[in-house]
Amino acid sequence: MKRFKFSLETLLKYRINMEKKKKEDWARAKKERVKAEERLKQIYREERERREQLESLMEGEIDLKLFNLTQRYIGQLMRLEKIQSKIVEEKKKIEEEKLKEWIEARKSKKVLENYREKKWREYVYELDKEEQKIVDDIFLNSKRYHEN
Repeated sequence: MKRFKFSLETLLKYRINMEKKKKEDWARAKKERVKAEERLKQIYREERERREQLESLMEGEIDLKLFNLTQRYIGQLMRLEKIQSKIVEEKKKIEEEKLKEWIEARKSKKVLENYREKKWREYVYELDKEEQKIVDDIFLNSKRYHEN
């Protein structure tokens, strides 16, 4: 009997490569989302520190110029927070989309792998049948030989 050959091997290899690429795309998107979230946390920390600074400025004699600059800086940080929050949401959407694409690619690959496994079992079954037939023929021939 000839060797096992899966007729869709090229397609399976393609799907394996696509699944790997989609997984890498998702990992990259996740990394970008985490980076954007870290930037947002940095902005929050900076704003909190500047608010604390503003409160401490109000405890003693107030330098109005520094007070006004700090207030404007806090306002800028608040605008940055809004912008960065939108960026984080966009990165989350992209990550979710990449995750869905990876899951679909994985399913597509798995279908072909399961089909290949089924074909392999059929091949092994046929091989066993053929082997059993050969063994039976040998047994019958040896029996005939001994009878004569």
